[in-house]
Formats: sequence, C-alpha cells, structure tokens
Amino acid sequence: MELEYRFAGMDELDFLVRMRIRDLRMFSECAAGTKLEDAIRRFYEIKMKENACRTLLGYAGRELAATATLYFYDVLPSNENPSGRVGQITNVWVDEAFRRQGIATSTHTLVICPDRKEH
Repeated sequence: MELEYRFAGMDELDFLVRMRIRDLRMFSECAAGTKLEDAIRRFYEIKMKENACRTLLGYAGRELAATATLYFYDVLPSNENPSGRVGQITNVWVDEAFRRQGIATSTHTLVICPDRKEH
C-alpha cells in the first residue's frame, strides 16, 4: 500500500500529545495526568522549534496509518561521534489494518532520510 507521508507541524501539538499518551498506555497501566501531558507538550514545543524533533505521519487517504518520531540530543563527543549529536527513533506505530506490508520499515527509513523516494 502506498501511503502519503508528511511531517507534523507546530499546529498539531494537541494531536502529538494525544498520540504520545496513546503510546504510553500500550506499555503502562499508569494514568497520564495533566503534569505529564504538559511536559510532553513542552518537549514537542521546544524540540520542534529547535528542529531537534520530527514526527512523520503516514496517511492512507484521510486515515492515519503510521507514525514515527525522531529526536536529537547531545552526548559527550567522541572519536566516533565528534559532534556529540545523537538521534533516537521512538513512537513507531502502524495501525493494525496496515501491518505486514513493510510500512514500519518505510516509515522508519523516511523519518531518518526524508528525501528518500523509494518507499
């Protein structure tokens, strides 16, 4: 299945927070309170403004089929990584109706290399 991909914008902060809470609920019984929601919102606001976080959304028509988030942070520089810049992929998700089609792999690749055309 061919999806249309785009990156989430600042105008979608509420949506991004809801998605993150949904992902957290898959792995934890704990309820997400207002403090956590506010912290997630602040994280996205700051990191997106710094171009240090991007969330790729894959749509089949108007239906959200897949997501992946890549965020960057700094660690102590080393010989192998003199800039100290590290990226981490999180919140990779594919709707059950779209699984087993290689979509997670495509989404993962595109969040890292957005200019890549084959997906």
